[in-house]
Amino acid sequence: MSQENLNKKIQEKSTAIVGSTKANNIPATLQGAKSSTVLDALNMYRNQIAQAVPRHLNPDRLIQIACNLIVSNPKIAECSTASIIGAVMQASILGFKPVNTLGQCYFVPYNKQIQFQIGYKGYISLARRSGEIKMIYAEVVREGDDFVYTMGLNPDMKHKPKEDGTEDRKLTHAYAVVHYKDGGYNFVVLTFKQIESYRKRSPMQRTLTGAWQSDYEAMAKKTAIRRLATYMPLDTEVEETLATDDKIINAEDFVPNGTGEVKIENVKDAEFTEETDLSNLENQFENKENEDAK
Repeated sequence: MSQENLNKKIQEKSTAIVGSTKANNIPATLQGAKSSTVLDALNMYRNQIAQAVPRHLNPDRLIQIACNLIVSNPKIAECSTASIIGAVMQASILGFKPVNTLGQCYFVPYNKQIQFQIGYKGYISLARRSGEIKMIYAEVVREGDDFVYTMGLNPDMKHKPKEDGTEDRKLTHAYAVVHYKDGGYNFVVLTFKQIESYRKRSPMQRTLTGAWQSDYEAMAKKTAIRRLATYMPLDTEVEETLATDDKIINAEDFVPNGTGEVKIENVKDAEFTEETDLSNLENQFENKENEDAK
C-alpha cells in the first residue's frame, strides 16, 4: 500500500485521534492495570487504529499485541497513557507490530513516557515504500572478516565473513547498501567508533541500555540504514516519519486533518533526569513476545 493510499485510508480518524486521554476518561497511567483495563483504554481508539492500519494488519490483533506488551512490561505501564496511545497510533499508521522480536519498532520507557523507536527492519520497510528501491540491507563486520571498501569516483566494497566465525567477535564496522531499480546503488560504512558516537548522542545512552544493550548488532545496522537514508529518494511522508524516531509522541500530537500527520513541532525528545531508572530500561527487551511474532 502506497503512503498516499494509506493517508486516504485514515481520512476519517481526525478529531477522535487527537482527543485527549482526559476527555476519554482514560487513566493517567496503566500502572498495575489488568489486561481488561488496558484493552478498554486501547479500544477507545479502536476505530482510529482500524482506519489507519494497512490491510495486512488486523486492528484487534494489533491492539492485543500492544496490550500484551504493556501488561508484560511494568515500566511501560508506569508511563503516561497519552504517550502509550501515541506510540500505538504511530505503529498502526506505519503498519508496524510492536513486537520486540520483529524489530520493526520499540516502545521504550524513558522518564515515565514512551519513546517510539523505529527498528532496523522498520527502516527497511519504510525505505521500500518509495517504489524506487530494488534491494536494501545492512550487515555488521567483525574481527577476522575480510572487509575492504573504497570511496571516490568508483566506490566499491567487499565483505567476506570469516568461516566458522563466532558472533562474539568484536564488531568493527556496520554498513548499509541500497540498490535502485534503475541500476544505481549507494552504501554507507560506519566504524565502531562512529557507531558509538551516534549512540551516545542520546542522553539515555550514558550507559549501554535498552535495545542497544539487548540487540547491539540490530541497532548498529539501524544506525547505518539511518545514515544511508539521507541519500535515498524517500517520500516526503516517510521523511517526516523518520523525524518521529526516538521521540515522545502523545495522542494529541496528531494533526486533526485526517492525514495521519504528526505535528513535528510538538513531538519531543526523551528528557533525561537523574531519577530515570536506567537499570530497568532493558525490561522491555528481555520480555520477548514470541507468540505474537508468529
